[in-house]
Amino acid sequence: MLYVKKANLEDIEKEWAFVRDMPEDEFYLRVNRDNPASLKVMQKNGGRIVKEDDEHYYVRIKK
Repeated sequence: MLYVKKANLEDIEKEWAFVRDMPEDEFYLRVNRDNPASLKVMQKNGGRIVKEDDEHYYVRIKK
């Protein structure tokens, strides 16, 4: 189990390096309304809901 967590951490670090090097100042994301855990992760990382409809929340996160 520890190996899986370590592998996931390494993947996340690689992805973050990719995102960090992108020229965008803000990221636009969409999450299903029936996925509150992902929405909470986005919000804990500075995300704010800018729009919502019957199926999704639309979130912006500043870099």
